[in-house]
Amino acid sequence: MLFLFTACSRPEIKSVSRPNDAVFSRQVWQRLVKVKSLKADAVLSWKAVTGDHGKYRVRLFLESPEKLKIQWLTPWGSVAGQLLIADQQFWLSDSRKHQTWHGQSADIEKLLSERGEPFQIVATRFFKFWPLLFSSPEVDTENFLEDIFIEYLSVGSKDSLTLTKTVFLPAGEEMQIRLFEMKELNDKQIMPEAVEILSRSGQVGITLRRYSLASTLASGTFIYSLKNFSFNEYL
Repeated sequence: MLFLFTACSRPEIKSVSRPNDAVFSRQVWQRLVKVKSLKADAVLSWKAVTGDHGKYRVRLFLESPEKLKIQWLTPWGSVAGQLLIADQQFWLSDSRKHQTWHGQSADIEKLLSERGEPFQIVATRFFKFWPLLFSSPEVDTENFLEDIFIEYLSVGSKDSLTLTKTVFLPAGEEMQIRLFEMKELNDKQIMPEAVEILSRSGQVGITLRRYSLASTLASGTFIYSLKNFSFNEYL
């Protein structure tokens, strides 16, 4: 549908090394920068347990925990597709077909699963739990207090540091979120420049190339504004 450059090669999902002790891990997590708004040029990659995988250039905009926009880019820099989540709604747009699927954000996981394309099946967890990507334990407690249980660890140190979240979902499924390629900011806080979500269907990752931790984004960033697109209501 929206996504190009699919190839076949069985993915290898790496295991996490031995975690640091609880005291060190807690100290590291306290240094994580609070990401309120983010604008970035990035690379989104994915691997499915079936062997499919892909990689795309994207533009990423987010205001956690409610607003997200991802634009998939063609090799020439034009927009091949867009996902917008805002005001508890989603708009999933295919620029080649000039079509948009619109519905309640709580239903996006169901829509992607029904379409049955490999990337979309892998991405269901990614798009449902995206507010966990750059967030601290304190922020997660505010956003997901009663929905899930999360175990926080750190692995390695300095250039090899990885922060990991093991997320236990109500149905018994587990997934893991990894934050790595840490950059130390001027105030000694750390910012992950790469994140991954790993679930039973595969993994999705984002590597930031150029980004800004702006306090606010442009007023029209999260307002659907594509013209001459036909609407498909998902009810």
